[in-house]
Amino acid sequence: MGTPNRAQSHELMNWLIVICALLGLLSVGAMPTRKLEPVGEIPVVGLGTCCGDFDLATWLLQGNRHIDTSIGYAAPSGRGGGKSQVFIAEVLKQLKIPREEVFITTKVNRQNFTYDLTVEAFNRDILGELNTTYIDLALLHWPGDPIPPYWHEGEPEECSRNNNSWQPCRVHAWQALIDIQKAGKVRAIGVSNFEIKHIKDLVAATGVKPALNQCEYHPYWHQDDLVKYCNDNGIVFEAYAPFGNNAPTIERIPVVQQLVKKYNRTYGQINLKWQLQMGVGVVIPRTSNATHMKENVDLFDWSLSEEDVAALAAIDPLGWKRYPKSAPIK
Repeated sequence: MGTPNRAQSHELMNWLIVICALLGLLSVGAMPTRKLEPVGEIPVVGLGTCCGDFDLATWLLQGNRHIDTSIGYAAPSGRGGGKSQVFIAEVLKQLKIPREEVFITTKVNRQNFTYDLTVEAFNRDILGELNTTYIDLALLHWPGDPIPPYWHEGEPEECSRNNNSWQPCRVHAWQALIDIQKAGKVRAIGVSNFEIKHIKDLVAATGVKPALNQCEYHPYWHQDDLVKYCNDNGIVFEAYAPFGNNAPTIERIPVVQQLVKKYNRTYGQINLKWQLQMGVGVVIPRTSNATHMKENVDLFDWSLSEEDVAALAAIDPLGWKRYPKSAPIK
């Protein structure tokens, strides 16, 4: 018998998912949460789905229920018509998991940063693709276009005609999310990749602060002033790219290797635990490895010493971040 092709492998996985659901093999694990203001809670560890393969079925079969996605994210191997949100809806349906058990975060892209476009994108591209009547957490994906000339084809022209300032456009998009929340279509609203000045702009213009700010964070790029600001103001700081993605390999850093041996933990666990002890509220590592998934949530019955937290924080950042060509956004 030959090796199954990709389509046959997907079909086998679909049948496995259905059988597990019918046999009651799906379980919900006990995951600590963080409070989202003004109401609600978010699980501390989620599955990131950006920029590479992820194994959603295994994540859910292990009992996890927090998923991060966005308009425009791709699905693994072209499934879900190539759209991450469509693929997520399909897997949830196959697993027969009640919608209320799952915490879904998604994002509105800057290409939709007008009031009307944000509302349209939320209804069509978010609720429609995810096949749901509500979202747990919706974010503005960027405060603007970070790549010179700060406006590109497909983005609202009005967002580039005010001395390259995206401030009016992101305020309009934020007001749209506020009104969508009032309508009961989203439970909490927040931002992603926002600096302190961007958050202050939103609050000054609307009186409503984000519940969460999702930003890059890892040993080579830890934005500790931003983390402190968020924590001081009741805003959850969530780390994406917690393993650095294309950064120099974190597991090869001598202090990390020492702590792996000292605590008998994996480098991934040392890294994620360090982030949580640095004030990060939520982490969303992406993986398609079942063993790594289990390790990534095994963080809550042990701690790093204060000295070891400080040693990791002292790692030379090397000026590395995921988007090195980005510039400050007005």
